[in-house]
Amino acid sequence: GTFNVTAKLTDGAGNSSANSSNFSVTVDTTAPGAPSLALATDSGSSGSDKITNNGTVNVGGLEAGATWQYSIDDGTNWTTGSGTSFTLAGDGAKSVIVRQTDGAGNVSPASAPFGFTLDTTGPSETISSTIVTDSGQTPTIGFAGVTRDNTLGLSGTVDDDLASVDVYYNGGTLLGHATVDSGTWSFTTAPLADGNYSFAIEATDAAGNMTYTSAVPATVDTTASAPSLALATDSGSS
Repeated sequence: GTFNVTAKLTDGAGNSSANSSNFSVTVDTTAPGAPSLALATDSGSSGSDKITNNGTVNVGGLEAGATWQYSIDDGTNWTTGSGTSFTLAGDGAKSVIVRQTDGAGNVSPASAPFGFTLDTTGPSETISSTIVTDSGQTPTIGFAGVTRDNTLGLSGTVDDDLASVDVYYNGGTLLGHATVDSGTWSFTTAPLADGNYSFAIEATDAAGNMTYTSAVPATVDTTASAPSLALATDSGSS
């Protein structure tokens, strides 16, 4: 608690001094509680899975005037923090603890380990054709030419089973969502009108990182016009 102390002096002849002015002192022998830790942003499709592309960790429960430290090696080494947050770098699993020291020098116990996964790298993906064949005069692979099949099939691979895949065409119109299963995805379009198309894929991992493929072209042509016939020369009187 806080105490106000005064003193007076009495000499050998019995003369007493006036009282001193008050001296205020605060005695604190109790360690503060352990601070708390939380992600500044739990990015991605889930806000509670602790998979994020933002390595900033917020520190709560700090006493006024206290200093604090955090450790990423279970207390072997401590780093002094400032403010109410710190930021970790480097993709991968993280485990961090924190402690605080109050103004009287009492050190709190360390917090329970706070674990999360930092992922700042977008998923790696490929796009290919599984249904469409190039039915033109000079067959090529995939979407490189013209097809009379107006129901186009797309498939590909992605290196993150937790990723989601969206299919776009012609500069950003969303066709639909593809499901990832064991690292592969597939999508089949509804019948498309004749014309030129450009397809792109957007893969988003659990941390919210996005990867885009370059555009893949296709031309759908399901109709043929009948030729016309005429004599080169209609000779004679008529």
